[in-house]
Amino acid sequence: MKIIKYRTKIEIIGALIFIMLIVVVSAAALNRTITDSGDNFDTFIRNSKGHYWDCIGANIQTAIDDLGSDGGSVIVGSAVTLNDPIKPKNYVQIDFQGNFVTLGSDISFVNVTACQYAAVRNANVKLTEYHTASIIHLFIPPNGQWADRVRYNTFDNINIFHHNSHWIEGVGWREHNYTGICLEVNAGNMLYNTFTNIKMDGVKNGIHFKLTQTNGWCNGNYFENIWIDQFVTMINFDVNPDPPLGCAFNVFQDVKGESAAFSIDGVKDIKGQGNHFYGCVVWDWWGATNPHYEWSITNKGFDTVISAHYMSANVLNNGINTMYIGEKPGL
Repeated sequence: MKIIKYRTKIEIIGALIFIMLIVVVSAAALNRTITDSGDNFDTFIRNSKGHYWDCIGANIQTAIDDLGSDGGSVIVGSAVTLNDPIKPKNYVQIDFQGNFVTLGSDISFVNVTACQYAAVRNANVKLTEYHTASIIHLFIPPNGQWADRVRYNTFDNINIFHHNSHWIEGVGWREHNYTGICLEVNAGNMLYNTFTNIKMDGVKNGIHFKLTQTNGWCNGNYFENIWIDQFVTMINFDVNPDPPLGCAFNVFQDVKGESAAFSIDGVKDIKGQGNHFYGCVVWDWWGATNPHYEWSITNKGFDTVISAHYMSANVLNNGINTMYIGEKPGL
């Protein structure tokens, strides 16, 4: 009996040691070990649960997912390269603290679906050489449901940098194929999102409203202090098949764009009801070689309000009850 009891004790001790090893390995996989010699806690990715990871692109999503359904905050403490878009989640605040984010391939910086009350702040985003993807991409898929809604999210203090090998002194950007901000709604609702203090250069579309179905809603979004330096289209209302209220009451405050030789449209095909533009301007429209219109409002645009610093005569207004405050076309 004594031999059996002694063997049993050994087996129990061995099992306990094995369990402890599993726990230690799991914790090490979750949390970055900080040493006393050279590590700086502030340079890691960390979240409000007190967990931290090496500053590697994939770990940002790990830190977001680790917060669970209650949300919280994620801080990115140093420069990072992304190979997949970041996918914010409900009530999660992501702060890049002004660090550079290099996109490792032709991908979006953030892809936002089924998300509310999230925020992305303080990032300097560097693109690939021939970038075509939308950088800040809000997306509701075809047949989107209530759970897919994208609402009350904030994007603030984000600089988007074109690949500098494509800048030609005296000419400008020779590649202009990506979109800065895209609000893509196939069905469902995308409401009350806020975009502030965002800069981009050499874009195909600065701000792109892309609605494809009559039951898609993209209303009440707010844009302030957006600078679009050289564009094909500054703001594009790509709304089909023209739902009259599908793109309504969006507000643009101090959104400005610098025209280039390759510019074709400034603010294009305004549709929907009550879209407001305050302190907006399309700079140097005379510099566009083969332009369409500096501003164009379709017959599906109702109660549009425009307060521009300057407007040329190159404006097409087929809208209903368009109101100009101050500056008027051609004056």
